Amino acid sequence: PNPFMAVAMDMADFNSPHGAIHYRYKQEVAERLMKGALNVHYGHSDVQFQGPFPSTFTQHDGNDRITVVFDSGHAHLDIRNNNGFEVCCDGHGPSCDPTHNLLAAPITAHGQSDVTL
Repeated sequence: PNPFMAVAMDMADFNSPHGAIHYRYKQEVAERLMKGALNVHYGHSDVQFQGPFPSTFTQHDGNDRITVVFDSGHAHLDIRNNNGFEVCCDGHGPSCDPTHNLLAAPITAHGQSDVTL
């Protein structure tokens, strides 16, 4: 009745003999599953198992850079590489067509709870 899951797509293992998608270091995945079980199944609401979630963003330099703050500045980000973000460059309102208008946006700077793209 209380399902949860652990996502590991941010843990690519590019040197794995089985391909990058087959992450060899299962302890990190197990820790995520354990936190989900403690929170969802056993009712430990103090155990955080989701996120981080973007809370605000600021545009800089004539909209050429964006700073995204996660969890209202309370996140502890673990930046392992500068790739992985995409931004919508539609320019036609609040909606975005993800099949045509997403551009890679590498991290140019980061803090404990924010990234600048």
